[in-house]
Amino acid sequence: MKLISCHIENFGRLHRLDCSFSDGLNMICRENGWGKSTFAAFLCAMLYGLPAARKKSPEDNERHRYRPWQGGAYGGRLTFEAYGKRYEITRMFGSRESEDEFELRDLDTNIPCFDYSTGIGEELFCMDRDSFVRTVYTRQQDCVTAATDDINALIGNLTDTAGDMGCYEDAMKRLHEAANRLSPKRQTGSIRRREEEIKRLEREASASEEIREQTRKFSERHQGALREAASLEAELRDLEAQMERIRQKEENARLKAEKESAAAGERQIRDRLLRTLEQRREKAARAASLFPGRI
Repeated sequence: MKLISCHIENFGRLHRLDCSFSDGLNMICRENGWGKSTFAAFLCAMLYGLPAARKKSPEDNERHRYRPWQGGAYGGRLTFEAYGKRYEITRMFGSRESEDEFELRDLDTNIPCFDYSTGIGEELFCMDRDSFVRTVYTRQQDCVTAATDDINALIGNLTDTAGDMGCYEDAMKRLHEAANRLSPKRQTGSIRRREEEIKRLEREASASEEIREQTRKFSERHQGALREAASLEAELRDLEAQMERIRQKEENARLKAEKESAAAGERQIRDRLLRTLEQRREKAARAASLFPGRI
């Protein structure tokens, strides 16, 4: 487990403080009263939370002791790496333990995860809070040497064969439970659930691909229909133009025929008039020949 960075929103006198950790030993050299002990207490609180406010003494009641001096949100974030994965703990503390808020986020996916619970410190270090503050974590002017049950279990039982067998049985039980959680043959197995999730995603991807293919075909058909409609409109315009030319020719032919018919009628009338005139002339000539000198 490796610390990466932290952000303190409000914790004791510390306010909106960001800190990044490097490999190896990290030292904070600041003046007295800056809040170095408060900073260490914040790291412990991120891992183990704050104890319930049962003690009345402000010195022993950490929940009351580290309440923000300036008010505001009480808590912060801690980024760390464990077993090759990066996580971010967010804790916000209330007046009572029941009001506390906890969230663990997988930084590779940036979504909440449940690899660890609110007791993340115990799950990472296999020791409770009291054992942690008496071994790994040492507060200012506080170096308790008394062992706890967890310390005895971790250290004292190393020379106890029965203890080793108990640890072995416990380890085998945990391995068996982990195998059951992962088993692909169980409905609740992690592998089974992930396989089903993969199949579901594959079905969705296949359906999406089919929808995209159908959409592409519909688009091609739509474009083809548009081109065909444009071609038909052009043909319609050509036909309308041809029909207009035919109507114009028919109109011209009709007018020509009417003119020709009128001219023919005029010729017939003229011919009749000429024949009538000629007949009258002939009658006049005959009459003159019958009565010479009197006309």
